[in-house]
Amino acid sequence: MLDIGTIEDSVQKIKNSNDIYIFARGFSEFIAQEMLVKLQLLGKNCVLSTDPNIIVTMSKRIKREDLVIFITLNGETKELVAAAKNVFKNDVSTITITTNKEGSIIPYSELSLFGYKSQTSYFPDYEVRSRLPLQVISRILLDSYAIRTKKE
Repeated sequence: MLDIGTIEDSVQKIKNSNDIYIFARGFSEFIAQEMLVKLQLLGKNCVLSTDPNIIVTMSKRIKREDLVIFITLNGETKELVAAAKNVFKNDVSTITITTNKEGSIIPYSELSLFGYKSQTSYFPDYEVRSRLPLQVISRILLDSYAIRTKKE
C-alpha cells in the first residue's frame, strides 16, 4: 500500500523543513513520541503536541517553511482535522500517516501514507485497534530519512 514516490517526497519534506510539528491523539501518541525522539536524534528541531487545544492553537502559527506530521488511525479526529485545515490555509507542508484513505483529514494533507486497518476490534465501544501499520510506516519513513541524510 505504500508508494515509494510518496516516501521519497516525504523524506525531502523532512530534510528541507526548518521545524517539524507532530500532532497525534490517543494511542497514536506512542508512535508520535518515538518519531519525535528519532527526528531529534537525527538533528531535526521537532515538537510534539497531543493536547487538543494546543494542537488547534499552535497550528494557526506554524510557518510555511515548517512541516507538520499528523498521525491518526482513522483520519477523523476533530482536532487533527481542524489543525490540518489551519496549516493548509497557510500553505504549510504536511505528511499524514493514517489507515483511512477517505478520512476527513486527507483533502488537507499534502502527502499521505496509508496502512491497513484491521476490521477486528477487541474493544468495539472504542477506537482501539492495532496501530502496527502506523508504526511500520513511521519506521520506514524515519529509516529512509536516516539513510538519505547519512550519505551526504
